[in-house]
Amino acid sequence: MPGRLRAQGIVDTTVEAWNRTLAVNLTGAMLGMKHCAPAIRDSGGGSIINISSTAGLTAHDDAAYTASKWGLRGLTKTAVLQFSPWNIRVNSIHPGQIADTGFFQSGGEAFAHAARAAIPLHRQGTPMECAELVLFLASEEASFISGAEIAIDGGYIAAGLATLRNRVREEYKK
Repeated sequence: MPGRLRAQGIVDTTVEAWNRTLAVNLTGAMLGMKHCAPAIRDSGGGSIINISSTAGLTAHDDAAYTASKWGLRGLTKTAVLQFSPWNIRVNSIHPGQIADTGFFQSGGEAFAHAARAAIPLHRQGTPMECAELVLFLASEEASFISGAEIAIDGGYIAAGLATLRNRVREEYKK
């Protein structure tokens, strides 16, 4: 399910925009699990992979989007607790900047340049890399992985602040 992003801060967010974003990003995931988990249970078990965002691991300018993605982390943990007896594993992935997506393309060249500069691997991820991670988590090779939050972001979350600090330090030396 694609996320919903309006890039509005807390003061500028309307209740309607807030509710719409939470409905798509959080309520939609809850309804998907609510209605799919019994069928997965009845088929012998399986895997649910929720698609969150790096905004679910750190701050982001859009208040509703960030809240919804942090909420999806908590919902995933609750699902682990409730669905493990049904032999259902539940994990979340947290993509960073993914090339060729509508959100990424809508940011323009300045956004793309800033995103590449903030990512330690100096490139955006690809939709195929996200798909391969989902396929792995759904496979038997991941049969003991449940409750994981996996950033697929080129090291952005792990090294983001240190990367920025190092760049500012280098600029200061010049």
